[in-house]
Formats: sequence, structure tokens, C-alpha cells
Amino acid sequence: MTDHAPAAPGPGERPLRPVWIWLALIFTALCVIQGGHQMWQSSGLPTGLSRVGLNPGACAGTTYCRIEAVQPGSPAHKAGIRAGDMIAVERPLDFRRALAPGDTRTYLRLEPTGERRITITGQSRLGQPIPEYVVSSIILMLAGVMGGLVIARSEGRRAVVLIGLAYASYAITGQWPRLWQALGDLYAWFYVVLTVIYYGSPLLFLAGARALRQEVSGRDPIGMGLAFWALIAAQGALLAWQLHAEITGREGLFGDNAFLAYTLPVFIGYALAAVVLALAWREAPPEARSRYGMMLIAIGATFLSGVFDMGILITGNDYTSISPLLIAWYVAFVGGTALFGYAILRHRVVDLGFAVNRTLVYGVLSSTLLFTFFFLEWGAEQVIPSGMREASLLVSAGIALILFLVFERIRHWVEGAIETLFFRSWRENEARLRRFLKDSAFMGRAETLRTAAVAEIRRFSGGAETALYGIEPTGAVLNEGGLRGGVAKLDLDDPALVRLRADREPIQDETAAGLGAVLILPMMQRLEVIGFIALGPKPCGEDYRPDETALLVEAAAKVGLDLHALQVEELRRQVGTLDAQLKMALGMARKPVLT
Repeated sequence: MTDHAPAAPGPGERPLRPVWIWLALIFTALCVIQGGHQMWQSSGLPTGLSRVGLNPGACAGTTYCRIEAVQPGSPAHKAGIRAGDMIAVERPLDFRRALAPGDTRTYLRLEPTGERRITITGQSRLGQPIPEYVVSSIILMLAGVMGGLVIARSEGRRAVVLIGLAYASYAITGQWPRLWQALGDLYAWFYVVLTVIYYGSPLLFLAGARALRQEVSGRDPIGMGLAFWALIAAQGALLAWQLHAEITGREGLFGDNAFLAYTLPVFIGYALAAVVLALAWREAPPEARSRYGMMLIAIGATFLSGVFDMGILITGNDYTSISPLLIAWYVAFVGGTALFGYAILRHRVVDLGFAVNRTLVYGVLSSTLLFTFFFLEWGAEQVIPSGMREASLLVSAGIALILFLVFERIRHWVEGAIETLFFRSWRENEARLRRFLKDSAFMGRAETLRTAAVAEIRRFSGGAETALYGIEPTGAVLNEGGLRGGVAKLDLDDPALVRLRADREPIQDETAAGLGAVLILPMMQRLEVIGFIALGPKPCGEDYRPDETALLVEAAAKVGLDLHALQVEELRRQVGTLDAQLKMALGMARKPVLT
């Protein structure tokens, strides 16, 4: 086993096939899309939905409910339904089905003479702004995007894919199908699938924790495996029972406390996942514990937000009032997601690559600031009297200008802080290597250049062992540095030399391992391999990031060209010396010999 979190599956683990990665990304996209729908509907924008005007809408089961209020002028009011009527939905499945304007829903009203069927046609309604839902939707969508990026860059690593799926599953904003998912019998299928996704997050976290522990220590006790499958069976049976009850209108296993059928296994799953992650952290090598510890804290905070979410459900399912539980949920979930991103970006538990990391950070930053100032502008417009706003466009223009100027200043300050926190060491490391590559062209001795190049590349790579080889007619010879387990000479037909001549590209597979290296960088002169630089593993246990590898390839090529130029200059000096000696000899040969 390796002593760090590999960027790709380890030797004993088969990477997941691309089809599974694509399915995981589709899964993640569905979760993020659900959040986008929730955010749109909660922003007061046109939703394409309709209303019937009943409060409550009617019972989810086959029993009748007493209507508390009917909105005057609503479709239900026009159909003759009044407060106090006993109403039930004819098809329990339609209880929460989204209606478009013009769609119909049939109710049963209990009358002294029996049941009476009443068909109500939905009437177009405006969206109702709910800022709390908008904020929570944005937070959840960002977590889903984070999970998708992790999956996309996982390279088939099972633990990473499962944890990314867990974040995507946790990010879904409810199990209720949206309007485009509520057509005909598709509603039931989407309701089942979305419910399974909604409550499947702890199982995915637990599966990812088991896979991560197996990567770290090679251990996955049979007892934990049995507990995992027992939890899947128990939650699957409870979900199947409860979903069947809701779809058919029958009473569920837990009666009025139906959410227990969902949340009890969820709580057990989170607890088991936390235990397995803690064991993985404890069994990790000392040099890797800080990185795994950061991820453990991040996922633990996410679990804690799930506990607060359960508390909100138990205390009345009110997500629209700023209660201590809702604030605690915000803090725990945002903190967990931010720490997870920090573990990826700063500690590189999972490597997303330099360009992807920057895109992620600045994309999230810009989106967050834009949404923040959108709500600030909306709030400012609510404070300013409407008559004043309508009388002068200058007020609105002034608001927009002030917010624009403030946004630019804050964005500049935050981007500087992000650059310092996440990317400063990367940029400084790159700048030092590029400074050396610029200076290397002006070194006058090949020995000096080789020594300096090996020292600089070793520094850039965090102290990794470095060896520089030159090509000779019979093979390759070690010119500078060295690797533990490496060799001083290579045969002309050594697999590494053959691969370099054939591909003229870096080597990062078992061919490099044959030299005691994890990365071999070719030095080229046109299409000819004139040498190579071999790098061992980093002492810290991290992998070479894609951006690091690309820069090292560039550095090896530049050093190779500089060495070739020095060799040409040396040959030119030798030719000049020989030419001078030849001319002197010829001159002396032409002089008459005195007798």
C-alpha cells in the first residue's frame, strides 16, 4: 500500500470504468438541477406552476382532511369548495404532483349523500420569494458541484467517486419531482428515485469511508461489511414500505411519524461512516494523517449538519424562519463543504489540478458575491419608497453603480486572500523554477548546469530524489544526482530508453518504477533523445500534480537544450583549437629547413 492518497487507483485496485464515471456525473447533474429548480421557484420568478387555492391541499392518504381555508377567487373556490369541507385527493399519488396552468386534479368531497367528485383546473400563479430557500439552494448546489468536480478528476478511484456521489446526494433539495418530472406515470418513478437519492447520502459516505480505509491500511473487516449490507437492507425495506404506502394512500409503518422510517437509518449510516473515517485516519501513516484528518473534520461537519436537519424535521419542518437549528445547519454544512474544498485545494487529499482548482475557487467566489449583491440590491429597493423609485431612474442607477464599485473592491480583496491562502506557494515555487530556467541559458560549464539543474528540480519537487542521465552510443550514463535503487548505466535497449525513443513523452508507469523513479522526463534535441531526468517519489507522499508534471517536462526540455548548446560550444572551441594547431603545423612545415 502507498503511504498517501494516490491520484489514481493503487496497484491492487482496478479503476472504475468510464461508463460508471459518466453515470456518476449524470447523477450529480440531476442533483444540481433539482437545486436550480428550487432556487428559481424561491426567487419570485415565473415558475410555470399553477395553484388550486386549498389549505391544506388535502391528505396524502385515502382519508379525508378538513379544509382550513380556501383562497377567494381561486379555482377551488370557484368549484364550490369552502372552509370546513372534508376533502381527499382521488389519487393519493397526486397529493404533491406539480401542476401546470390548465392541468386538472380530481378531489373527493364528503357530503351527507356520499362522495362527490370535483375536478379543479390549475390557475397560473406567481412565484413567491423565499430568501431562506434561495440561500440553502445555493449552498447545496455548490456542494453538488464540488462533488461533481471530485468525480470528474477521480481517475476511477472508487473511494473518491463514492465520496463525490455522497456530497451530490446530500446536496439534492428534496425528493419532490419538479414540473417536467411530473408527467403521467413518470411522477411515481421520479418520486421513488429522488427519495432514494435524498436518503442515500449516508450509505454513500459509508461506502466511500470503507473504500478509503481499504486504500490507507488495506483493511475492511468482515463485520463492517456485514453492518453495511444490513443497513442497506434495512433502509431499503423501510423505504420500500413507506413509498408504497405514500403512493397507494395507505398508512405507513410509522403512522404519523413517517419521517422516522427515513431518518433513523440515516442517523445510523452517518454514525458508522464517522467511525470508519476515524479508523482510516488512525491507521494512516503519520505523514498522511494531517490530510486525512482535514477530510475527516470536513465530512464530520457535514454529518453534523444532517443531525441539525433531522432536528428541524422533528420540530416542525420549518425551513423559512431563522431558527437556531437552521443557523446551525447553515454553519455546519457551509463549514463542512468549505473544509472539504480546503482539503482538496490546500492539502490535496484529492488532486483536481491547478487550473481546475483556480476555476473552482474563483467561480464559487464570483457566484457567491454576485448572489450576495443581488440580494443587497433587492433589499435596497425594498427600503426605498416605491414612488421615489418610479419617479427617478437615477436612484436605481445609483444603487447599481455603488454596488458595482463595492463589488469590484471586495472581489479584488477576496481574490488576493484566496491567492495567498491556496495558490501562493504554488506560484512562488513555479516562479523560482522559471527563474532558474531563464538563468540556465547563461551558464558556461555543463558540469555547473547539471549540478544546478538537479538541485533546482529536487527543490521544486519537495526534496524528491533526482537523477540526470546522458545518452551515449551504448546506452545512458548517470551524470548527476541519483535515485535509491537506481543504476549508474543503462543498456541501449533498456525498456525506459526504448519507450523514450518511441514516444518522446514523460513516463509515469511501471517502466519508470524499474529505475526506482515515478516520473521520467525526456531531454530532446529535435527528434533525438539526448538524455533524461528521473524523479523519485516526493518525501511528503503527495503525487505530482498535472501542472507540476507539465512544468517539469518543460524544464527538462530547456535543460537538455542548454546542455546541448554547451556541448556544441565546447566542440566549437575544440575545433577552433585544432584548427589553430593545424595552421601552426602547416606554417611550420612550409618554412625552409636550414642546413
